[in-house]
Amino acid sequence: GKTLGEQKVAIHSRASLVFGVKFYPVEPGQQLHEELTRYLFVLELRKDLRNGNLNCTDAMRSFFAACLVQSEFGDFDPDDIDCQTTGYISNLNLIPNPSDDILERIRDLHRQRRGQKPFEADFALLEKIKAIETYGAKPVNCKDSHQVDCRLSPSPKGILVFQNMSLVQTWDWNVIRKISFKKKEFLIAKFVEAFPIC
Repeated sequence: GKTLGEQKVAIHSRASLVFGVKFYPVEPGQQLHEELTRYLFVLELRKDLRNGNLNCTDAMRSFFAACLVQSEFGDFDPDDIDCQTTGYISNLNLIPNPSDDILERIRDLHRQRRGQKPFEADFALLEKIKAIETYGAKPVNCKDSHQVDCRLSPSPKGILVFQNMSLVQTWDWNVIRKISFKKKEFLIAKFVEAFPIC
């Protein structure tokens, strides 16, 4: 095959390359061994956080943001003019429309991460984020068998079903026997229990 330069394709607009994660590991802190891979994965999680794709508490969101601030900005320095306000956190654009209270909470958590190296902050984020129910979820709009609007998403845990931004059902991968798509229907067949569990 020819390289892009050899193909001499005319590009009339600015092209951009976007990194995207297709498969999210169940244990990202343990399974991502290469530092560059971990860094790129954390960038994808940062994008999920910024776009509001992680359904979690403000406390958890603040923890994630503090890890990202530590990784990108470095140590909190009370003598640094940037650390006197939360502006340095706002400039990183980590959370959509953060309140002043959340920015202060992120700043306090960032202060507590002092001395932590960027890869350690990334690792702390990876170890905590796997517990979020929407970790790795990329929901698509659909309707259930009763024609009720919902969102369906594969995730490291299984197949998730959301209604009104709330998780209503999870099918673990170990109970799914078969997945099929016929015409406009997505079918999930589960293993049948041979005996009742007491």
